[in-house]
Amino acid sequence: MSEDRAIQKSSGLTKSERYLAALCERTFLSLWSYPNTHYAPGKELCDVLAICGDDIILFSDKHRPLTTVGPPEVAWGRWYRKAVLGAVRQLKGAKRRLLSAPKAVFLDADCVTPLPIEMPAPDRARFHLVVVARGAKQACQRHFDGRGSLMLMPGRLSLDESGGGSPFAVGMMVGPDVVHVLDDANLGIVLKELDTIADLASYLQAKEKLVREGRLFSAASEEDLLARYLTNLDENQQRCFPEGSDLDEVVREGSWDGLASHPQYAAKKDRDKLSYLWDEIIIDVAGHAMRATLVPESSGGLTEAERALRFMARETRFARRLYGGEISDKLQNAPQKQNSYRRIQSMGRDDLLYVFMVSPFWGDDYEAYRVQRRESLGLFCLAALCKQREFKIAVGIGTEGLCSPGGCSHDLLVREAPEEWPPELEAAVEAYCDDLGLMKEGRTTYRHVHEDEYPFV
Repeated sequence: MSEDRAIQKSSGLTKSERYLAALCERTFLSLWSYPNTHYAPGKELCDVLAICGDDIILFSDKHRPLTTVGPPEVAWGRWYRKAVLGAVRQLKGAKRRLLSAPKAVFLDADCVTPLPIEMPAPDRARFHLVVVARGAKQACQRHFDGRGSLMLMPGRLSLDESGGGSPFAVGMMVGPDVVHVLDDANLGIVLKELDTIADLASYLQAKEKLVREGRLFSAASEEDLLARYLTNLDENQQRCFPEGSDLDEVVREGSWDGLASHPQYAAKKDRDKLSYLWDEIIIDVAGHAMRATLVPESSGGLTEAERALRFMARETRFARRLYGGEISDKLQNAPQKQNSYRRIQSMGRDDLLYVFMVSPFWGDDYEAYRVQRRESLGLFCLAALCKQREFKIAVGIGTEGLCSPGGCSHDLLVREAPEEWPPELEAAVEAYCDDLGLMKEGRTTYRHVHEDEYPFV
């Protein structure tokens, strides 16, 4: 990733593409969402490419008004071939090209500016293919007298049937691939509800598994299927689709409306406001990375910043809510004249620890302060890994806190535990902790936080 050049990317070429690009930027954030990428001069790869970790989500947006002149089957078949099958062809071609030439991805039509983040290795990449087929909403509303969402019928229809099979219904399988079809009515619902790449990728994976296992015959709409997923947890308290006979092969209309109107859903949305403190940190640092304005002395370079951001971006909305609560508490209660720390165990990885440091600025030399802040943060992260051997990676987040009238900046860094801790390093960590009185028994407070995603009201 370039460290000295601002990243210029498309915002979408059509009104429909710009809407999709804006939704994706909100969900995936700026460093991992790229509209209108190309694989050769003048040859578009897909409408939006989103990457984080090993997950690659490809979007193809097709907007074709569905006219109702003539028999519905004829009009539907014509629209389906252009809006759905045209997008499927683009997505399958994009996946094939990324597998064969993962570095041949560019942000501009002239193929001058390469994709600024690394693609996962082909043997690790998890591809998710998403068709955004728009233009059928009004005709669908007249046909079903509902919201205007297309039916999902993977148990009866193959997605690559040339005529669409049945008006206002789509399949999901194309050969070995599961393809997700979103439309005018539910595109915003899905991307606003699953507004982290971790949440969206988990849902797409769960739905792909469901379809491949043949456990879903039909669903009244994408949003109704989503509601069944959001309200079911496995033994590890992770969202999933019900197993066995607990999942109806036919998901009927009304599941989404029932969820969205429930008081506990409103309470969840209210509690989720805390989670956006986490997003604000990501947006701040990612914005500087996009504009090439990271402070060199404190950022550790764009590659490290992107790596730290990637760990943070992989957290779910619910995890971010809990982290946001801890960050808010630390910001409100941090001392005014000394560094203070909050260690937070990741909910997504057992070996990952976040270290949030508040370091008030009260001097005159801000640049020197930033260098010192980063050094203190890195030392504490290393000490935390030494003291808590169950963790192998520490992501450090440093800021001034609430006591800076000029606003706040953020430092991000990543520290990894060595395979074996050399005695001299252990001794140095002990001396560091003794000198500053850090992580001492009797002076460290541990908090075990429990919270329901959907609070009882």
